Amino acid sequence: MHEDVVVAQWSLQVEEVRKSYGAREALKGVSLTVRPGEFVALLGPNGAGKSTLFQLLTGLFNADGGVLRVCGHDMQREPVRALGRIGVVFQQMTLDLDLSVEANLVFHARLHGIAGRESKARIAD
Repeated sequence: MHEDVVVAQWSLQVEEVRKSYGAREALKGVSLTVRPGEFVALLGPNGAGKSTLFQLLTGLFNADGGVLRVCGHDMQREPVRALGRIGVVFQQMTLDLDLSVEANLVFHARLHGIAGRESKARIAD
């Protein structure tokens, strides 16, 4: 069994990432790097952008600008490969009550490396 493995200096690279919701800027040029084996905690007050960054890293939304890479895989160009390198453990219920049922299903499909036509077909079933 052969798997395309990228050896990367960084487990996670976030470079100048921006995200807005209408006129409200949630992330303004956020950058951080995480080396293999490091642990990082995102701490901050409500509205600081923690959840927005997490939503970008898990593929729920796309950034307005900047670059997100997971183990060398770009989230925009290789989302399935990038998401295949992420493990997520939720603290609470994993349904986002602000999202539609379909958006919740798409989110969870992407967390499991299922995207595009395949996720849409599975959701339709």
